[in-house]
Amino acid sequence: VQGSLSMYPIWAFGDEDQKEEWLPQMAAGEKIGCFGLTEPDSGSDPSSMRTNARRDGDDWVLNGTKMWITNGGIADVAIVWAQTDDGVRGFIVPTDSAGFSTNDIHRKLSLRASVTSELVLEDVRLPASGVLPGVTGMRGPLSCLNEARFGILFGAMGSARACYEAALDYSRERSQFGKPIAGF
Repeated sequence: VQGSLSMYPIWAFGDEDQKEEWLPQMAAGEKIGCFGLTEPDSGSDPSSMRTNARRDGDDWVLNGTKMWITNGGIADVAIVWAQTDDGVRGFIVPTDSAGFSTNDIHRKLSLRASVTSELVLEDVRLPASGVLPGVTGMRGPLSCLNEARFGILFGAMGSARACYEAALDYSRERSQFGKPIAGF
């Protein structure tokens, strides 16, 4: 989440000021990010997004709810995707912004070590510099999800390799009929 879903959109679609403000601290682990795309009523269908952002002078005002957001309750910054008059846009939302709150989700069936939260945005006001200027439309969030798939793949491959190596080590140590079972 930190690299592919929080840092990647700032790197790929942010301006130089946004990159300088957030990326060094995030890369050092001093700031934690989350990625707000999934919504309570649309799940994995981001085209049904209800979270919206409207212009108010030079500012943006965001309203909506995101659900099942990894790192939501511990994040310093949320990358929130919202409908605008120009299409879907990404926003860099400091989690200490007025109107931003989280509710942690407990009693999950899996991923219990992961902090998963609901993000609530109630008239969250951001300056013009809060929008990611380099992308409009679903290409933005979907490209982030594509980046995240590499991390999921690498994690699965690492787990599979660790299982194989543990089984191989055990088969070399465990003897049956006078020799290690790896020899059968």
